[in-house]
Amino acid sequence: MEVLISVVIPALNEEKKIEKALKSIKMQNVDHKKLEILLVDGGSVDKTREIAQRYNARILENIKVVPEEAKKIGTNESSGKYIVFLDADEEFTYKNQLMKRVELFQSADDLKAIFTNGLLTPKGYPKLTRYANSCGDAFTYFAYRLDSEDFLSSLDRKRCKYTKAGENGRIYYVSDTDVNPIGDGGAAMLDLEYLKTHFADRLEEPGFVATKFDEVIDKTGCYGIIEGDNINHYTTVEFKMYLRKLKFRVINNLYPRENISGFTSRASLNRRLRIRKYIFPAYCLIPPIVLIDAFILAVRKRSAIFLLHFLFVYITIFYIMVYLILKLCGVKPKKLAYGK
Repeated sequence: MEVLISVVIPALNEEKKIEKALKSIKMQNVDHKKLEILLVDGGSVDKTREIAQRYNARILENIKVVPEEAKKIGTNESSGKYIVFLDADEEFTYKNQLMKRVELFQSADDLKAIFTNGLLTPKGYPKLTRYANSCGDAFTYFAYRLDSEDFLSSLDRKRCKYTKAGENGRIYYVSDTDVNPIGDGGAAMLDLEYLKTHFADRLEEPGFVATKFDEVIDKTGCYGIIEGDNINHYTTVEFKMYLRKLKFRVINNLYPRENISGFTSRASLNRRLRIRKYIFPAYCLIPPIVLIDAFILAVRKRSAIFLLHFLFVYITIFYIMVYLILKLCGVKPKKLAYGK
């Protein structure tokens, strides 16, 4: 029986969280013979593999450890008609979530990419987690101006045009200058047959890992989102940890690893992102505007934690300036693991 959906999960020592992800896959009302799970493991020394095997996941080795490499391996090894990239700390929220996406794909011949509507923060998690789920980081929010907790609300505020399709589905038709949602994780979904047919010669390129969604959308001119198609994100974000993640992201973009860098790769394809990269320092020079941004976020999200956006903007530009000076001086910093 042919596989309909492949779910790729990059992992490294995720025994405390991965079972939620696996259970949420198994609860989907997809014929399980048509569903495959690929755990791409970076060398876990805990029970991550053991747990995954209980759910009949196929275990693949990621000797380079980094999640970008895991997604590349998973893409090449998947055999489904469609592919989903689910992080080990993410969870589907209802049982027909994947089939509703399949129906949306089937409703339009040119639709080849579907994004999750939002990353939800489970009850009891630190309030800063919600800021990270919604904004990513201060620079990402400035560049994309999208709320990762609710993409549709962001797109409505921008008055983006769409056509309705399927059950509560929307198809957005875009130009090559529009800024699309980020599809690296968050259970975003692609037509894998289309990807392997039209980009067969690109699948081994390191940079293609970060740009595949953008390049598919650039070729087809559209992407889809379903109202209520949300993912629970079980990640604990505390202040010191978040600062380490900010530092990691700055270093990774200024010193891309083997040409793999999320923003840098995507900006190479999108003029607006490239321009916003250079506008960000000017934005930082006008504190009242940054403060207004933080205030609007706090009011819109009804949470005072979003006022920290003001602080994170200036921490981010501080890291950018420090590592840019080091780069100009020929100093190459030690590469950090994500969040370390």
